[in-house]
Amino acid sequence: MRNSSRHKDRDGSIFLWLDASQMLVLYGFITGGAFRPFKEFSGMSKDALVEEISSINALSAEIITSLERLYPAGSTPQLEQFQKNGKEDRGDKHPGYNHSIILQFKDKTEWVIKFPLNAMTCPSLMAQKVTSEVVTMKWIKKNTKIPVPQVHGFDPNGTSDWNVTRRPCIIMDKVPGRSISEKQWRHMKEPHRRRSSVKSQTS
Repeated sequence: MRNSSRHKDRDGSIFLWLDASQMLVLYGFITGGAFRPFKEFSGMSKDALVEEISSINALSAEIITSLERLYPAGSTPQLEQFQKNGKEDRGDKHPGYNHSIILQFKDKTEWVIKFPLNAMTCPSLMAQKVTSEVVTMKWIKKNTKIPVPQVHGFDPNGTSDWNVTRRPCIIMDKVPGRSISEKQWRHMKEPHRRRSSVKSQTS
């Protein structure tokens, strides 16, 4: 893919600059039509979304137990929240499709566990969304030079024996990079935007 560049969103998602045809191909691969449009969210209760995110943040013990079951010989990580970029958190206005938590290990390695939000994804397509996202990342890693996170584990249905959170999730590398807030994006000039990135996989 030509003219690709990379940044990181606050939840570890990858930013890429792609042309329109490439974006359509990747969007089709990743979403499978699973995402709720923002206009649908606007009619929903934001309180419900906040409550769902809070319930995920309360799963600290379950997340650690899941990691220990998935990698019995591995070290126990510290759980960290993604920080806001400056004064404006992009998610405050436009909710993401996932909520992610950083897994920081003693050797400074950082992974991310990403949970799709039920409030933002069609329930019947949740497993398809997770599976499609993983397959797409693996395909890009194998067939292109675009940096993508390595997937360490995933559970599209939230029913795997190791996953005691009982929620669909993906465990993957945390992508290094600099976040771009909505405010910064709005104030960028067009040439700078083109050198920056368009989000290929939604958070």
